[in-house]
Parts: sequence; C-alpha cells; structure tokens
Amino acid sequence: MKIPDSSESMGKGETALKIIFWILAVLMIIAAVAVMFYKPILDKYVIDNSDLTNSMFQRKLFEIKILPLKLAIAGIASALGYLIMLKKRSIIAWMGKRQKKIDSKVLFGIALGLIVVLNLIAGVYLMQHQRIGGQDEGFHINNAKLISQGKLPYVDFIYYKGHVFGYIQSLLMMPFGYNLGVERAISLVLKFVLLGLAFEVTRRLTNKWGGLLVTAALTFQISVMSQFTIIDTAGHITTILLLLSVLFLQLKIRPWLQAVLSMLFMCLAIGTRLFVAPLAIVLLAYLYLNNKNLNSKNKYTNKNTVIKKISNKTTKPKQRTTLYALLTGIVFVAAAYIPFFVLSPKRTYYGLLGWILERTSTVPLQETVDYFFVKISMNTLVGILLDKIIVLILYLLHNWSVYAIALFATWKLMQAHARSKSRARFFLQEKLLATYILISFVVLLLVTLTPTPGAYNYIFQYIPLLTVGATALLFYWMQSISFRTKVYASILVLCVLLIAPITQYPQMNLEIRDSKPINTLDDLHHLSDFVKHQIHEGDYVLAFEIPVIVEAGGTVVPGLERGYFTYLTTLPTDEVRELKAMNTELYVQNIMQQTAGVVVMSKDRTYDVLGLLPEEEQDLIYETLDENYELVKTFPEISDWGYVDVYLTKQ
Repeated sequence: MKIPDSSESMGKGETALKIIFWILAVLMIIAAVAVMFYKPILDKYVIDNSDLTNSMFQRKLFEIKILPLKLAIAGIASALGYLIMLKKRSIIAWMGKRQKKIDSKVLFGIALGLIVVLNLIAGVYLMQHQRIGGQDEGFHINNAKLISQGKLPYVDFIYYKGHVFGYIQSLLMMPFGYNLGVERAISLVLKFVLLGLAFEVTRRLTNKWGGLLVTAALTFQISVMSQFTIIDTAGHITTILLLLSVLFLQLKIRPWLQAVLSMLFMCLAIGTRLFVAPLAIVLLAYLYLNNKNLNSKNKYTNKNTVIKKISNKTTKPKQRTTLYALLTGIVFVAAAYIPFFVLSPKRTYYGLLGWILERTSTVPLQETVDYFFVKISMNTLVGILLDKIIVLILYLLHNWSVYAIALFATWKLMQAHARSKSRARFFLQEKLLATYILISFVVLLLVTLTPTPGAYNYIFQYIPLLTVGATALLFYWMQSISFRTKVYASILVLCVLLIAPITQYPQMNLEIRDSKPINTLDDLHHLSDFVKHQIHEGDYVLAFEIPVIVEAGGTVVPGLERGYFTYLTTLPTDEVRELKAMNTELYVQNIMQQTAGVVVMSKDRTYDVLGLLPEEEQDLIYETLDENYELVKTFPEISDWGYVDVYLTKQ
C-alpha cells in the first residue's frame, strides 16, 4: 500500500477542510434567512398536520421559532473554522517553537474541553427543563425507595423488568435522598461516566482522536442527551455496564479473568434490562472466535515465531475461557433470580415475563405503528414525509458543533496513519472486538422491535455501542485505502451525521408553554407542595402520577407502584390481588375505604386512561369518588399531563 507523503497529505487535507467549512458557513447563513422568511408557512404546516391535543406540536413551533438563531450560530462557527484554517500558519507561528506538538495537544484539549463544558451546561439545563414523563421517572425512584426500606421487588410489591436496576438505583440514591432533583443530578454524573467509557474503549481500539470523535458524536446527538437526563431502564445504566464488559476484554490481564469479568458485567446489564440477554450469546461467540485466533497463525503479524513458541499448556486455558464465561453466567443467573422464584414464583414470573406477554396481547403492533407514524401526521403520506423532514432539520441544528469536531478528528486519524507506516496493519483481534460491539448494537436493534408495542426510544440508549463500533471499523478500513478515498470517506461520515436524525422519532423533551421552555421541576413542585400540606409524612396518596407522590413525601397505594401499567383489566380480581396489582374493583375499594387522604387525577394520566375502561366501570369509579372525596383544587396545567384535580376525603 502506498502511503502518501505527510506534507502532501496535510496540504490536501487543509484545502478540503477549508472548502467544507466555507460551504457550510454559506449554506447555514442562507438557511437562517430562508427560515425567517418562511416561518409563517412552517408554523401553519405544523398546526395543520399535528394532533393539537398533544403538546408535541408546541415543541415543534418553539423549535421553528429558534431555528434561525441556531442556523446563524452554525454558520458563524463554520466561518470561524474556515478562518482558522486560512490563518493556520500565522496561528502556529504565534504558538512558538514546539508548534507541532503544541498544535496537536492544544487543539485536542480545546475540543475535549468544549465537549465537557457543553455536556455540563446542557445537563444542568435539562435537569430543570426536561419534561416529566408522568410514569417511568416517578416509579423508578419510588421502587428504589421501597428497596432501601428492605422490601423485595416482585415479592413485596409489583415490579416489572430486571430487579438489578432497582438495586443499583437504590444504592446510588441512598446517601442523598429519593426525589427528582437528586435522581437527575446522579443521572448527569452517570452521563459523564458513560462518555468517559465510550472514549476509553474507542481510544484503546484506535487512538485519542477516535475517542474524541465518538464522544463528540454522542454529545451532540440530542436524542441520546435527553435520553440520559433521567435514571430509567431505557437510560444509561445498562449501557455503562455493557461498555464495562467490553473494557475488561481490552485490559492486559489473564484471558480467563477477562472472560469472567466481561460476562459478569454482561449479566449485570441483563439484570437491568432483560432483553439484553441475547448479547450473552454474542459474547460467548466472540470469546470462542477470539481464542481460536489467539491459538492460530495471525495473518496480520510477522511475529509468528512468538505464537509458535506458545506451549500447549498455555494454550488450553485460553480455549477454556468460553467455558469460564458460560459458568459465570449460569452462577449469576442462579444467584440473582432463584431466590425470588423460591419466595414467589408467580409474581417473579409475571414481573419478568408475564406482563410483557399480556401487554403484547392487549396492545397490537399495528396500533403502535399507527400512532407513531400515522396519527401524529394526520393520516396522510405527505404529512408523514414532511413531518420527518421538519424533524430532520430540527435535529440537525442541535448537532452543529459536532461536524467541525468530527471532521478534525477524522483528519487527525488520517494524518496519524500517513506518519506511521509501522501501524499500517492491526491484529485481527482488535477488528473482531470492534465487529462484536457493532453486532451487539444490531442485535439490540432487532430485539427492541419485539415484543409489541414497539418503544422506539429504547434503542437510543445503545447508540454509544453503534458509535464506538462504527468508528473503530472506519478507522481500520481507512488504513487500506488511498488518500483521496479517505477524503471521500470523511465527507461520507459527515453526510451520515447529517442524515441519521431522520430515523429518529421527534421526541423533543423540553416542555413548552407560552412559546418558551418551562422549569418542569418548579412546575411539579406547585402541585406536590400543595399535596404535601394535605398529608403527613408517609401517608397514602392515590394517583397514577407517581412523581407527585415522590416529591410530596407520600406513599403510593399498594398495587399502583408502576402507575397505570399495573392496572390489569384482563385478569380476575383474585389473581390481580395475588400479583399485588390493581384493577377497577380494587381501585374502587381503595376509594370507598378512603385508603388515601388525597386523590390526584390529571387529564392525560388518569382521566384518559380510565376512559379506556367500559362505561359502567367508569361510572362506578366516579360515583364512588364523589361519595367519598371532594374536589378542592384544580391546577390548569402541570408538565404534559394537562389539568390536574386534587381531591380530599369528605369528613
């Protein structure tokens, strides 16, 4: 392979970067002016092609409102990039004698510092302004609190999904308290842990510029950023454990210890999110293939004499590492799950698998597809396509800084190869590990499509695996191609970064009211503070809106620990009671017996859910409520729940 001269490569690369920065600057400024001119048309489109009972359209209008500003910032940033490249020689001369060394270190430090600062600013902002989903965030905190009190998931209260997640969250929150502010602050710290792990895994596979590219790509991917604002089973704890599993495969320790530790953290990840389980098989396959390669002639090295000297005594333990990993998995499963099945087999089975099968039978896949891809666009194909285009534009401008960093990092990767002929080939082992990471993402992508209904945001949490694996494989691929092809590959990477957001569901997670974002925690506290003054610490509160109960210091009525997800309508009452869940008969009994001193009902989280019940059941609930409770206050709008009614017991 002919490796281009370093100076020639750098000259071509600088010219390419100058052109790209200049084109981006011009296009962004033109687009900013165009959006300002066509804003009324865009607003009208959103209003005409949106479900106005869903607050999503308000977020779209807000994004369109600030779109010219984002475009202008992107244009200015690109223009600065062009000027820096234009004046590069003057800048280098100003930096002193050790110009090349300082140039690389300083630019790397500036880029990494920018990523850290932006993550911190965006993280603190999202902590206060990210909308409260109404269910997941609240009941995860409540479950962690129950576990800290010594209660067992599945056995003492209804619990869905893997219980390892609940124990990890409980340990993380125990020193600081169980509320939304603490949970979001811990989540921000975990996000930095995740980015650090993604950087380190990629650095070991490539170099520090590869790690920077991955970190930048994750930082400016708005879906990933908002997904990791709260601690959720669709959040970052599972991904952190998966990356730790990969990291142990990279450490210079004994092969059997690598396998055992990697499988241990893989099992912990499975314990937080059960559908990650197929990755255990992928890991075993990787260990088998990797060991096979270590014990055979490596075609990517000339040091075959070293391999030939490996004795059979040394080779056999390597062949057994797959067996050690398998045994680790079996022991973990036995230790983590058998005690719960012994204590309560039916509740444990239902919490791990039964509720999934029931949800699949009651909410068909077609209904989910209709909602996400048809109803939000008013049942027209043109509406669907135009909606996706608008969402693409909105996501693009969240990512304006990543393109400059990605281009620079990619160029540094190419430059490193041009300078170092000795690193022109890599061991198959490293390529195999990168392939394993990428395949893991593909497997999870397929798994998230089942069972129904499909929750498309689940795959966002595994985007780091895709980014790490794809970056490493791109890095290896670029070693065997010509310089010109490398430039084209860089442009292709840029295009992929630009186009990728079109596949994402428009989940802008800021809560917009009166054309501006609101502080969702303050908004929630208006309601929770009122409820708090009506109860004593630990009193029961009857509500599907679990975050209110958490913030007010109340206790969730038994059976509603998972909000309306534990409201089971297809099972007989005796079975529902045995599962420690809830149905209409038990719900009415709680109202009639005045189990809770306060009842909270919101339009979108209570009234709409109860509206799905048969009419006679709805009538029974509201008649019993009128007989035993009185409406004392209505909050016009809280988060995206709509109006919220608060009831107190009648004396």
